[in-house]
Amino acid sequence: MVYASKFTALPNDKVHIKWKNKDGTQHQKRMPTFCLTNILKVTAQMQHYIANSKRAYLEALLKDEELVSMTVRMAVKYAQSKPVGDFLSCLYFYFPFQTADETRNH
Repeated sequence: MVYASKFTALPNDKVHIKWKNKDGTQHQKRMPTFCLTNILKVTAQMQHYIANSKRAYLEALLKDEELVSMTVRMAVKYAQSKPVGDFLSCLYFYFPFQTADETRNH
């Protein structure tokens, strides 16, 4: 669940999304004026969602086209090459994504 509240935009608030299309024409769209509330709850829920879905997400990336899967594998290899402190911070992210072959090789 995400908690949000409508707010009244002040003159300096950024409430438009801007982009350019392929021919360089700039577009702008006003976004609804809502903001996240209960930030600690929202943060905990987002972390829970990420923890529960990251394995499936990375497994899907590993099955994607060659460039995507190679990039994911290189990122994991890079994380493994970092000093212990950096590597330990990556363990939470890395271990759920090892394939059976990678696990047997370690």
